[in-house]
Amino acid sequence: MKKNIKKVIAALTLLVFLFMFTMVASRLAYAESAPKKGDLKYDGTTTYIGANSEGKDTGLVTKTDQYTSANGGSVEVSAGLFSSDITTTQKLAENDVEVRKTVTKVNDNGEYKVKFDVRGKGTKLQLRAPVYIVVVFDNSNSMAPEQTGKGTCVDWKEGSGSGPNKTNGRCYDKWNNAIAGAKEFAKIINSNIPAANIALVSFAGGTGGGKYNDSKLIRGFETNNFDGLNKSNNFKIQRPADEQTSNSGGTNLEAGLRHAKQLLGDTSVVPSNALKYVVVMGDGEPTYYYESDGSTAGSGSKYDSIGRDHAVNEANSIKKDLNAKIYSIGYEIEEDSDAERVLNDISSNIKDTNGIYTGGYYTAGSVDTIAAKFTDIAEEIIEDAGINAYIIDNIGPAFRGVGEGVSSDGTTYQSQILPSIYETWTTLGEFTIQIDPDSPTGWYKTNKGFTLTYYDVVNEKTQKIVCNNDPEVYWVQNTYDYEVRFYYEDNSGNYIEDTNLRQTHKAANNEVVSELTTEIMDGTHFKDGYKFIEVRDEHNILINELDDKYSIVIDKTDSNIIRVYYQKVYTLKVGKLVDEYDASKPEMTREFQFEISLTDNSNNPISGTYLYKLNDGDELLEITFNSSGTAIFNLKHNEIITFINLPKNVNYEIKELYSDGYVVEITYPNDSKDINITTNKLNLNSNQEITFLNITGYVLPETGSSKSLILMVVTMFLLGTPSIYLVYSFIKKDAKADIF
Repeated sequence: MKKNIKKVIAALTLLVFLFMFTMVASRLAYAESAPKKGDLKYDGTTTYIGANSEGKDTGLVTKTDQYTSANGGSVEVSAGLFSSDITTTQKLAENDVEVRKTVTKVNDNGEYKVKFDVRGKGTKLQLRAPVYIVVVFDNSNSMAPEQTGKGTCVDWKEGSGSGPNKTNGRCYDKWNNAIAGAKEFAKIINSNIPAANIALVSFAGGTGGGKYNDSKLIRGFETNNFDGLNKSNNFKIQRPADEQTSNSGGTNLEAGLRHAKQLLGDTSVVPSNALKYVVVMGDGEPTYYYESDGSTAGSGSKYDSIGRDHAVNEANSIKKDLNAKIYSIGYEIEEDSDAERVLNDISSNIKDTNGIYTGGYYTAGSVDTIAAKFTDIAEEIIEDAGINAYIIDNIGPAFRGVGEGVSSDGTTYQSQILPSIYETWTTLGEFTIQIDPDSPTGWYKTNKGFTLTYYDVVNEKTQKIVCNNDPEVYWVQNTYDYEVRFYYEDNSGNYIEDTNLRQTHKAANNEVVSELTTEIMDGTHFKDGYKFIEVRDEHNILINELDDKYSIVIDKTDSNIIRVYYQKVYTLKVGKLVDEYDASKPEMTREFQFEISLTDNSNNPISGTYLYKLNDGDELLEITFNSSGTAIFNLKHNEIITFINLPKNVNYEIKELYSDGYVVEITYPNDSKDINITTNKLNLNSNQEITFLNITGYVLPETGSSKSLILMVVTMFLLGTPSIYLVYSFIKKDAKADIF
């Protein structure tokens, strides 16, 4: 039986040990995983189909319970409209669209970047055949027009010469935007039709010699986009006027079209079943053309009808012989001008019943619309999953947004409009959010859901993708320093801080912090020779005591200082002695009672509570003076009371009460002595000591003794006769009044 009991006890002990070990381990694990200020997470599963730089699906991406503490670390959420189950197919079907939001921790100060990316798969019927496109780019002088002054031009080049005949400068804003438009066009094409081959030709005119040399091949057919255009000399269209070698930089549209026809007609490069396109970008009517021998002809400075005919004939050959489609962009040209008519004539247009050209020709009225017109053409070449896409994001209530597209109050964000959704991930917009650093400690959602809106060109309707999944940020409420400083009056009346006593604490904005009276009055801060007078804040505003506290409200924009002031005071020590003290005699061991009175210089009583210490103790005790300015205290033999915070220069009087059986000798601060029960009025203008000595026996003093005690015996004559004072000098043998 005993053995069984021992086994049970051992088993229970083991279970208790295992339980305690598990609890400790779990607590340690929790401590290790406890969130830190600024941590970013998303609890849930994020799923989308990845894509490489060419827009090809790379399979299903699944992320669960994402968490990061590092600056630069990110979490993602995603949503999409899918025509198939992506969890099984791991690829996008035609017309699928997906959107991804990435939140990245920027720093430890509560700043995060929010970025939206979108991609989709279009229904590209053209992919049944290879696609070849030639972009024909006008780099004549008019692409960098002359101006008499810089004005609002951003890219300005000063003209040459000086004085009144100084040559005008040139503005390259138009040129730069045209280059950007060509890049956007190639990007859209390559993103949606990764196998598309795009070549680039530039043209001007009047090169001053040679045959068929008013155009230049910038790049042959490649499947890469134009990202590197004009970033190096190896892939560059010469800027008008200042770089090209032409004499006048005129416009030979025929030259550009002729070069495009040669490229598309090269059967060794372009398959017979290829879909062929030419995109012309120009801003003026033809001023040059080719003679039959390839030399350049025309005025170069004004519209030439022969140049127009040559350009149209070249375009018709491209459309008829190569079965290619021509698009054109008229850049900053006047309506119903010769230039507009020429561009219409070379384009693959059709006229409606009203004789209006539709399709093929696009007019870009300003530098702001050139990229949009290139985009319009690209959208005709391909059929996108969606167009005109934009994001509206609702920013979390603890955050405020910053950046382009953010509302003035920082609560919502609307992205730019993306003309076309590509198969590659394309950034639709990004901005920064900043958490309110004074947010109480806890988890906060960065956003309150977002919506992607776009036009579905296949189903011809507006689609919305709504995502209510939001990453969260863990925040620890910011605290701000506040200081408690202690100031002591010097001999000149100035208050000097004792920096060794300064205390620095932290508190949240708008938090009420307090300095307790007991802390102000402790032994460290309340020094001998000083009394506490008041507390003020950093603006020197008096702080009133409330419930034994002096409190301020922390303001993160202020210095937040509690200033405690102590006034220099003079101590008043009162000692009590009994001559020939005998501890066996009750009349000597009893408490002797005293009355102390306080008045100001106008003889008005001073009331209030003041502090004192008894003997050598450190405890601060209180004594209260009534409305008459008097208070009572008791002392036994060999006891000392020290008043430590009476007002400076106060008038005081101390009287011993009930001294029957004794003669009272008072020793004053100046060491003079007197037989009296009261000091009469004295002024506290220094540290002072007073002794009350009770004496029982007296003898006549020796002649010339300096320690005589005066005993006055008064005899009065009756019937109104004058008083006669009989004054006798006595001294108490061996009487001592040395207690300090």
